[in-house]
Amino acid sequence: MPNEVREEVEWVEHPGWAQGRTGSIQAGLSGLPDEAEVVLWPVDHPLVSVTTLPRILRVAEDDRLSVWVLPEYRGRGGHPVILKAAARRAVFELGPEEPLRRLLPYLGPQVRRVPVEDPGVIVNLNTPQDYENARREGLPIGEEPWTGP
Repeated sequence: MPNEVREEVEWVEHPGWAQGRTGSIQAGLSGLPDEAEVVLWPVDHPLVSVTTLPRILRVAEDDRLSVWVLPEYRGRGGHPVILKAAARRAVFELGPEEPLRRLLPYLGPQVRRVPVEDPGVIVNLNTPQDYENARREGLPIGEEPWTGP
């Protein structure tokens, strides 16, 4: 993965957001150069450990054959994911309501799963109850955020 990091933010308005999450991802990706590799990190996954992103970034950089790199905790894939250019092209073949994970069998051996000891990669916090459940389970609420390389 190239070491270039885009620090500027470009807002992409997506009037069709209600059609589905993948449509919103497609809208965001359409604002980037075709060769750009991206980190896709949904806002509902805030409990990812500070060590996980650097680990999957290293794997993505070292594994030239992979096009999709994702952390895996106890056999379950999670977030954030790295999408290389070829995977990004496949995302545009989905309908706006289809989940991205539908591409995983199609990409086969180009999907690199990286085992991590980080339950935060599979924890979605969508409601106050999800947050309370995570606290009760002892997940790292309030851990220092990742600040980059």
